[in-house]
Amino acid sequence: MNDDANWPDDTPGRLEQAALALFERHGFESVSCADIAEAAGVSERTFFRHFAHKEDVLLRDSQARLDRLRDALADMSDDVASSLAGALAAAIDERDPAFRLRARLLTTSPSLVRRNLELQVQWEEAISESLQGILPEADAAVIAAAAVACARVVVAGTGAGAGAGEDAELDTSASLARSFRALWPLTTSPQG
Repeated sequence: MNDDANWPDDTPGRLEQAALALFERHGFESVSCADIAEAAGVSERTFFRHFAHKEDVLLRDSQARLDRLRDALADMSDDVASSLAGALAAAIDERDPAFRLRARLLTTSPSLVRRNLELQVQWEEAISESLQGILPEADAAVIAAAAVACARVVVAGTGAGAGAGEDAELDTSASLARSFRALWPLTTSPQG
């Protein structure tokens, strides 16, 4: 059992921290659910009470991120590109101490990439819904997919930098805004 006093009191939090430490040292694929449970000082059965798969440990806050995205999208302005960049930055939350490690794992591990893409469909749906009435339905779906793709590229770039330049300040919102400049022509629908 690990006696690290800095670990969260909640079991899912302990499992998440143990998993992150193991993934950073050994890579995602070589760590088992049993390894995570042992490092967190709980049984493997306890692990499975909280998580169905080890991918879920890294994605345990996915509903909270989706909720943050929806909340931020509620304030959609006429500047669609800036609104989308801000909403996605709020959902991504680079303040997470393990942001770069998560970004690297979520964009390089095949099983995590697949699971993350499944969750990103929900982001696309939320964005598309928020654009209803601003853009035609088909355009809203295209913009939503492109916006999530921009976010994926920004996060992948952050993950690629993990391990080098760790002290460099992150600015996801600015990176997203830069990537959305290419989308700007798509987000301005002619009125008619």
